[in-house]
Amino acid sequence: MERYLNQIECFHYEEAHQKLTVEEKQENVKQRKSTTIDGLCNLYVDRLPMSFNEKSIYDVFSLYGEVVSVKVKQSAFLSMAIPPTKLSAFVAFKTHEMAVKARQSLRGKCLTSNSDPIVVEFYSSQN
Repeated sequence: MERYLNQIECFHYEEAHQKLTVEEKQENVKQRKSTTIDGLCNLYVDRLPMSFNEKSIYDVFSLYGEVVSVKVKQSAFLSMAIPPTKLSAFVAFKTHEMAVKARQSLRGKCLTSNSDPIVVEFYSSQN
């Protein structure tokens, strides 16, 4: 019950601070339900520079909230002759609000001077 009330409080806070359409409000609720696994909110991050590792990804994302875990996705190309050119990772935040803040701030940003813009999306195990 407490978790449910906390979600309602967060939703009302967003409503008070943003002018959202009905469709956007419904999408926010849908994202909260679909991206929360074990109470954490998960992001999928793609097109990370190959020079990044779990620590550097943690350092970047922790600027936007409490990062609970970072897992670099193992590429199928690692065992092939053609090396991968980009990394992917999963980043778990303690709350949905922290994940939203990170996604809004980092989506489409270049993390190094010679890298491509990264992709940051919500992730759930149902994908």
